[in-house]
Amino acid sequence: MPSSKRSLSQLPLLDDTWLIGTSRLQTWAKEGDNPPTRPYLILIASSNTGLICGSNLVPEAPSAAQVGDVLFNAMQHPPRELGKACRPRSIALADTALLEPLQILLKDAGLDTEVFVAGFPDEFYEIIHQMEGMISRVAGDLGSPSNDRDSALARTQQVMYRASEENSPARRITLAHESLSLSEDCADAYVLLAEEEADSVKRTLELYKQGMDAGARALGTKYFEENAGDFWGLPETRPYRRARQGLAETLWRLKRYEEAIEHYHELLRLNPGDNQGNRYALLDLLIQFEHYKEALDLLDQYRDEWFAVWLYSRALLEFQGNGASAAAKRILRQAIEENRFVPAYLTSQKRVPNRRVDYYGWGTRLRQSIMRAST
Repeated sequence: MPSSKRSLSQLPLLDDTWLIGTSRLQTWAKEGDNPPTRPYLILIASSNTGLICGSNLVPEAPSAAQVGDVLFNAMQHPPRELGKACRPRSIALADTALLEPLQILLKDAGLDTEVFVAGFPDEFYEIIHQMEGMISRVAGDLGSPSNDRDSALARTQQVMYRASEENSPARRITLAHESLSLSEDCADAYVLLAEEEADSVKRTLELYKQGMDAGARALGTKYFEENAGDFWGLPETRPYRRARQGLAETLWRLKRYEEAIEHYHELLRLNPGDNQGNRYALLDLLIQFEHYKEALDLLDQYRDEWFAVWLYSRALLEFQGNGASAAAKRILRQAIEENRFVPAYLTSQKRVPNRRVDYYGWGTRLRQSIMRAST
């Protein structure tokens, strides 16, 4: 807790949402004579700029108090790139368990900052991925492999950390092949090759499939049985999830829609928190191919979703099922209140921009442009 709560409330207000996530690292670290452990990273990043606002390593799953310490320190002593001390307008959390205790901490500090839970983009976890690469290189004693296979996987991950920091595509591809020469179970290497080396959609599909299978081998059958539903909080599952998501997207490109739907369903079963955003692609496919019951079930599963695509899709399904009922009109009004720009794009009064946007916010034209492009 900062020495002066009053000082926090008087900091300039920054029109930004800070993303706060925690992750147990794959890197093993050993301090002194203590047994090796996998530390947890607390990371705070700006959604406007992508810059890291604050971070810290803790030996056990971080408490709200530890997260609050990192947050308050970031407000008072931000990195030079962010400028002077400030407080964000809102905070997004990846962990629901931190919501209430962090709200209490902020209130005690005299702050009325909005706090909410949201799925984070993969870019946030790429920051964690890159930071872990740096941590692993400076840690004094890393790794506690149980067998040669685990040791090989650990070495391949180090190679992939180097690849993620390379600017040269040719060098990244070379490092991916080097990684696979150490272990064929490195899913991230196949993902990189699918994205940067594949010269056809068919080859892209093959590589993503190989990556998914490699990730499954690395985790093991028992792992899936014991951890299904909790994949979001397990960083070792991310290579597998990245590969399977790429596979689903490529099947969609090849018009193999039912197969894509199956993969998206399975990803949500393993990772219902869905920080990857697979629910949006699945909803699009379910509505497009008239799986209306499944679409409604998906909408209900994420009933607190606030994206315009979710609200307008619910209105569409209500109209499709019951016509212009009172319920349909009420749902449509709610959608318009959330984002009034969408109807102009759906009725072709405005044209969807061709360029891809980098970020977007609540109720903005950018958000509804994304929605219209996906329908």
